[in-house]
Amino acid sequence: MEDWYKHPALVAITLVAAIVVNLVNIRLDTDPHARPDAFTGTEGAELERELRSELRSLRKEYLNHRQDYDNHIKWGRRSSIETSEKVQKHETQLEELMNHHKLYHKGDVHK
Repeated sequence: MEDWYKHPALVAITLVAAIVVNLVNIRLDTDPHARPDAFTGTEGAELERELRSELRSLRKEYLNHRQDYDNHIKWGRRSSIETSEKVQKHETQLEELMNHHKLYHKGDVHK
């Protein structure tokens, strides 16, 4: 079936399928309740602002703890266990938040 496009039945089925898919996509694009998008409307904008704000504060905290940790190492102090745990905790939180943020932008997560 090298010349499948010469068969009228296959061409008709392909055209009907393409039309149906396009109609469904148009419906999903125009109906706000068909497929919720995390970053449309006021709620989405608020959510994005909150995520970015939380991300900024976590980065600042991480940098502060990282600086403390580096200072402990620099001055040869061995009491840096607590600081290194904080740094590790913030690295994990930052990574989780970044992954969550990426999922929202990809549209995989809708809450």
